[in-house]
Amino acid sequence: MNDKKRNKLIKKRNKQLKKRRNKRHFFAGKLLVLSLISSLFGCNNGGKKALDKDEESEWNSCEDQTLEIDEAIPFSYLMNNADENDNREIVCWGDSMTAGNGSADGQVAIRGVVYDISGLSYPEILEGLTGLKTYNFGIPGATSEEIAIMQGALTVPQSAEFVKAMKTVNDGSKPAGFDYTGPREQYIKQEFIDEGKKHPGDILILEIGSNGGWYNDYSILVGQYRAMIEHSGCEDYIIIGDTDDPQCSADVNVRAQAEFFESVQNKINDGSIRKDVFYNYISETIWDMALEAEFGDHFINMRRYILEKGMLLCGLYPTVEEEEELKLGIIPDSLRSDWTHFSSYGYYVQAVAVYEKGIELGYWK
Repeated sequence: MNDKKRNKLIKKRNKQLKKRRNKRHFFAGKLLVLSLISSLFGCNNGGKKALDKDEESEWNSCEDQTLEIDEAIPFSYLMNNADENDNREIVCWGDSMTAGNGSADGQVAIRGVVYDISGLSYPEILEGLTGLKTYNFGIPGATSEEIAIMQGALTVPQSAEFVKAMKTVNDGSKPAGFDYTGPREQYIKQEFIDEGKKHPGDILILEIGSNGGWYNDYSILVGQYRAMIEHSGCEDYIIIGDTDDPQCSADVNVRAQAEFFESVQNKINDGSIRKDVFYNYISETIWDMALEAEFGDHFINMRRYILEKGMLLCGLYPTVEEEEELKLGIIPDSLRSDWTHFSSYGYYVQAVAVYEKGIELGYWK
């Protein structure tokens, strides 16, 4: 799939989102909110235990989780339970997905209390969940290369040398069609460089690559991740997988994978291919597999997590269209603000996923 076709799909997706917006059935605002939160929020004991499919029906039977909302409490109030003796800092580097572009109105119920998540990014929500000071170094539009440079992992010359070395084949030539464009000056923000030096972090969370900068070479992207981890000095880190729908991915390999999805849809409809087998394939992209192979338990397949738990965590009703798209590995419109960015609900789910991963890795309790 070429860039022209991708751009057409992106425009189509945005129009689709706009058209469906009035059809959504939310448990939010003055409506009923069905609170479902993993790791923090058990139904009976408020325990921090991750939710699995076997527990969903039990949780949904809890009558006290359905609430009438009159006034939501600011999410920052969760920080009142923070451990004053824990001075560790979480640092989140990324692009507009980290910055929180697209976050709008939203409310969620946690342990019977309704919180306002309007306009929040996932790092802001994560700060409330963990009680740890969290810094948001999200630069909208920035490539993975530009983010690594701002964080201090690579200088501009070092990055150029690294990319060109990785793209050089055995005979010293460059692959056909390869053109090193380098970082764009307008995306290198001095304020982020300065603040990044002050706050290298104790726990590092990275989500990069959705705007390119790794030249469709996973070894380059992995190298950028590794350089950022090493530069931070953090032993504790989490890597977040890309959440764009496969048809609109910045990765040409994933877009090719999406074309295959489309080519076999008829076989799914006529029963030639089992839907569960198809779902397992489309919920883990080639990109996800490359990062999981490199980073193991430190990696979150965020798209799969959101597909499986997102609507339930926020207490949202999927529309008929969303139910069908979930089967095809497409993140519901209710969790998005446009073709790539999340709504406040999407960022909430992302924060919960990171929170759960931190518990799994022993970063917090």
